Amino acid sequence: MKKLIFTLLLLPLFAFSQGKIVSGEVNDDKGAPLPGATVQVKGSESIGSITDFDGKFTIAIRNGETKIIISYVGFVSQEINIEGQNNISVSLEQDVSELEEVVVIGYGTVLKKDLTGSVASVKVSETISRQSTTVDQLLQGRAAGVQVTQNAANPGSGISVRVRGTSSLRGNNEPLYVVDGIIISSASEDVVATGGNNTGQEQQNGLNGINPRDIEDIQVLKDASATAIYGSRGSNGVILITTKKGTPNQVKTNFFVNTSIRSVSKTYDVLDALDYGRYRNESNIRLSATAQPAFHIENNQLYPIVSTVGTGEISINNTPLTTVDWQKDLLKMATSLSVGGSVSGGSENGNYYLSGGFNDQRGLTENSSFKSGDIRLNLNQTLSPKIKINARLSGFFSSTDFAEGGDLLGGSSTSFIRNLLSFRPILPDGLDDIENIDDLGIASPYSFIDDFEDKSNENRFFGVLTATFDLGLKGLSFQTRAGGNIRTKERRRFYGLTTFVGLNANGQLQLSKMNLSSFQITNTLRFNRTFNRKHRINSVLGLTYDQRTTKNMTYVVQDFVTLEKTTEQPFLGQVISSPLANLDRETKLFSLLGRVNYAFNNKYILTASFRRDGVSKFLEDQRYGFFPSVAVAWNAHREGFIKNIDAIDQLKLRLGWGQIGNHGIGAYGTLSNYGINSSVLYGTANNGTSVPLILNNIANSKLTWETTEQSNIGVDFSLADGTVTGTVDAYDKTTKDLLISSNIAAST
Repeated sequence: MKKLIFTLLLLPLFAFSQGKIVSGEVNDDKGAPLPGATVQVKGSESIGSITDFDGKFTIAIRNGETKIIISYVGFVSQEINIEGQNNISVSLEQDVSELEEVVVIGYGTVLKKDLTGSVASVKVSETISRQSTTVDQLLQGRAAGVQVTQNAANPGSGISVRVRGTSSLRGNNEPLYVVDGIIISSASEDVVATGGNNTGQEQQNGLNGINPRDIEDIQVLKDASATAIYGSRGSNGVILITTKKGTPNQVKTNFFVNTSIRSVSKTYDVLDALDYGRYRNESNIRLSATAQPAFHIENNQLYPIVSTVGTGEISINNTPLTTVDWQKDLLKMATSLSVGGSVSGGSENGNYYLSGGFNDQRGLTENSSFKSGDIRLNLNQTLSPKIKINARLSGFFSSTDFAEGGDLLGGSSTSFIRNLLSFRPILPDGLDDIENIDDLGIASPYSFIDDFEDKSNENRFFGVLTATFDLGLKGLSFQTRAGGNIRTKERRRFYGLTTFVGLNANGQLQLSKMNLSSFQITNTLRFNRTFNRKHRINSVLGLTYDQRTTKNMTYVVQDFVTLEKTTEQPFLGQVISSPLANLDRETKLFSLLGRVNYAFNNKYILTASFRRDGVSKFLEDQRYGFFPSVAVAWNAHREGFIKNIDAIDQLKLRLGWGQIGNHGIGAYGTLSNYGINSSVLYGTANNGTSVPLILNNIANSKLTWETTEQSNIGVDFSLADGTVTGTVDAYDKTTKDLLISSNIAAST
C-alpha cells in the first residue's frame, strides 16, 4: 500500500519531466501590458493560457511542442519558437488593416468587417481632388451602381446622380447628401424655371457649394439595410461626405496652382457648305420641275442664283457666299485656373483645418464661365476626458455666365447646341431671300454668343456644432448636433433681338431667385462595447428634427424700350409676360431612429434598424411612416476550413432586406393650390392684360409615402494578399404607392 501511494505521488513529477513550464509577458507596441491576450500551443484546439491584468502568463508545454501563438484583437498574431526558452517577452504590433477599416454609416461608424449592408467607399486623394471641381466628378466611375450624368458641358451645369437606378416617376430621384452629419440640398435643386415663352430653362449644379479638396472620404449607402435609418429620405441611396481634420502635433501646409485646358476632341459630322449647296439644289429640283437650283458651285465656292423681280430672269451673283464651320468657329480651346491652400495641425486635445480656394473655369464658348471662391474651418477639441466638441464652418460664392448649351424644349432655334449642328453653314451675306432660305428661323449660333446672357450669382453658408459626452458607463455616450445651411441664388436670362425668343418679344428678360434655409437638430444615445472578446455591440438610438424653408421668385418682362442694359434693368421692359410670383414652401420632419449591430466571434454579424418619420407634407392620419431593415453577414474567411487556404484573405457573405420611403413632392399637395400660367393671359377692354388664377392641383387628403422595398445579397472578397479584391451584389428593388402630379387644364 505504501509503494502504491509513493508511486501516485511521483506521477506528476514523471509527467513534468516530459515537458516544461513557459512563462512570460505580452505588451503592445508602446510597451503597455495587454491583459486578455490568448497564448496557445500551435496545432492545439484548446486555449493554453490567457494573460492577466499585467500581461503575464504561464503555460505548460509537452515534449515535442516547440511553438506557441499569441493573439489579441486588433493586433497581429505572433508565432514564437520556445525551444531552449522558459521565459519570453513578446511585443505585438497593431493590425493596421483592421484599425483603419472603419466605415462611416448613418449616425455612426462601424468596423468594415462588421458591415452587413452594401456600402461603397471612395477615398479622395490630393491628386484626384485637385483635378475635380465638383463632388459628382469624384463619384463618376468610382463606385459600382452609381451613375453620374452631366446634363451639359457648360461649367456649373446640372448633373444627375442615380444610385441603383430610378425609384420614382415624378418625385425626387437624387440621393441624399449628408456632409459631416448635416443633410444638404440635392444636386437637382435650383431656382424655379420662369416658364418664359418658348424656352426651357436648364438646371445648374446644386452641389457647387462643396469643395472636393476638403473631402476626406465618401461612403455611398446603396441597399435598404444601409439606408433605412434615413427613412423617407433614403429611398434613392445616401452619400455620406466626411471633411478633413488636422493631425495632432503635426502642422501641415498645402498650397497649389492648377491650370487645365479643355477642347472638343471630336465634332459631329454634318454637311459642309458645298454639300449643303448640293443638297439645296437637289431639293429644289425634286420639289418642282420648273424650280431653279439655289446655288452655283465653282472652284469650291458657292454663288447664289437670283431671280430678277418682274422679268423672272435668272442670274448668278458674282460675289461668293461666306461659308462657316460652326463647330470649329465657335467651340474654342478653353483654359481654367484653380488656386488654393490649406493649413492644419493640432495637439493631443484638439486639432484644426483651415482651407480656401478660387476657381476660374472657362467653357468652350466665349460667354461660358464659372467663377467660385470658398473657405472652410474645421475644429475639434477635447474639453475634458468626458466632453468633446467639434465645429464645421464653410462659405461659398460663385458667379456663372452660362451659355445655353441645351434647352429643355430642344428646338433648333432655342438651343445653342441644336442650332450649332443644324443651322446652315452659310452666312446671310448676299442672300436676298433670307427668310425663306430654310425653316430654321432667324437665330444663328452667333446669336447665343453675342445676344444672349444667362448670369447667376450664388452664396452658400454651412455650419454644424457637435458635442459628445461620455456618460461614465464603458462604451456609452450621448451626442447632440445642431447645424444647417443657408443658400441664396439669383439667375437672370436675357434674349436679344437676333435670338428667336427675343425677336418675337422685342427682347425678353427672365428673373428667378431662391432663398433657402434649413436647420437640423439630432440627439443620439450610442453604445459601443465588446464583451468577453467575442460579443461586440454597436448601437444607436436617436431623435431628429429637420425644418426646411424655400422661397422662390419668378418674373418675366419683354418689349424693351432699349436693349443697352440687358439683365440690369427690368423696368425697361414694357410688357409683363409673367407677373411677379412668390413661391414659398416649408417642410418639417420629426423622426425617431435606432440601429443595433451585433458581431459574434468576428464571424457572424446581425444588423437591425428602424426609423419612424413624420412629415408635414401629409395630413395627420397619413403623416407617419415606419421603415425597418434587417441584414446578416458571415465572415467566412475566419472559419477553420477556409482560414488555412492561403489564397483567400477575406470572404464575406451578406444578406439584407429593408423598406424605405420617399416624400419627394411639393409641400402642399394635400391642399388645392392656385397660381398663374404665363401662357394663359387675357386682354382687357383698355388694351391691358388680365392675369387669371388657375388651379394647379386638386386637394388630395389620401397622399402618403412612396415605399421602396429592397432585398440584397452580396459577397466581398480579397485574394492573394489583396492583389484581387471585389464586391458582387444582386438586388431586387420594388417601389409602390408612386406619387405623380397630374396636369389640370387651365380652363374648361
